[in-house]
Parts: sequence; C-alpha cells; structure tokens
Amino acid sequence: MDVDFIRDHAMYAVIFGVFGITWFGWAQDNPPKSWRLPLMILAGVSLLVACVGGYVASQHWGGATVFDTPGISRQFGIIAGIEFATASVGAILLQVFRKPQYISAWIAFIVGLHFFPLVSIFQDNGLYVLAVLATLAPVVSVLIAKKVKVSVVALVGASTGSLLLLFAIRGLILATT
Repeated sequence: MDVDFIRDHAMYAVIFGVFGITWFGWAQDNPPKSWRLPLMILAGVSLLVACVGGYVASQHWGGATVFDTPGISRQFGIIAGIEFATASVGAILLQVFRKPQYISAWIAFIVGLHFFPLVSIFQDNGLYVLAVLATLAPVVSVLIAKKVKVSVVALVGASTGSLLLLFAIRGLILATT
C-alpha cells in the first residue's frame, strides 16, 4: 500500500480490531477454562486497537484512500458480496447436514480467501501473509481439534482473532509511522 494511504492503514486497525473482538467472542464457545480470561483480554486489546485506529482515521479522513480510485469501491463490494454469500451458503449447508461445529471454520476459511483479491485493491502485499495464515488457521484447527481435545470453534476463534489483532496492530503501526 502506498505510504500516503494513512486513513486506509488506520481503518485496518478499526476493521481488523472489531472483527478480532468478534472472533475472540466466538472462541468463548466452550474453550478450555484457562483460555477464558486471555480471550477476554485479547478482545479488550482488539477494542483498544480499533478505537485508536478510529481516532487516527478520523484525523486523516480527508486524506488519500484507495477508494478514490475509480471502480475500486465496486470491486471491493463485489468481493465482499461473494464472501458473504459463500460464507452464508456454506454455513446453511453445514447446519442442514448437521455439522454446525464446522461453521466457524468455514466462515474463517472464506474470510481468509477473501484477503487474496484485497491485496490488489489495497496495493498491500502484506495482506498475502494474512490471506495465507487466515486460510490455513481454520484448516489446521479442524485437523488438530480432536487431538488436543479443544473445540473447533474455540481453536478457530482464537487463531482467527489473534491473526486479525496482529494485523490490526500492523495497520496502526503503518498509519502512525
């Protein structure tokens, strides 16, 4: 991403921070008891990062954004629409086939995939790292859940929330340096 897009970097902090809170909340569905307090703390840190990101974004709201580029808003909307539709259809099918324990993994997997096309929109190759890790995290969570005797939901929520928090912090650093 171009260094001039301070507002966009700050909005990474806001958006990834808010969604980090969501995933840490979802991880509260039957985690090991020892995870509860750390998950709440991480959700709080996500909220703090999102709030600071919001403040920084508000201070640069008139600045350049990738969304000033003609057609980018439409392209972003199409990607988000495909993401939401795919996640929803998969979640419904998992419910119909009585596999609701995998809904969080499915949604996290689709979220991870949606970051790949966002690389070109935001001109930020760092999003490739998030895309790969966020796509792999739910797959690994499903594969190891039974072995480590932790629910898929807890593993997916904790891993996806952690990745989003890290990239929220990255956005804040990029916006303020």
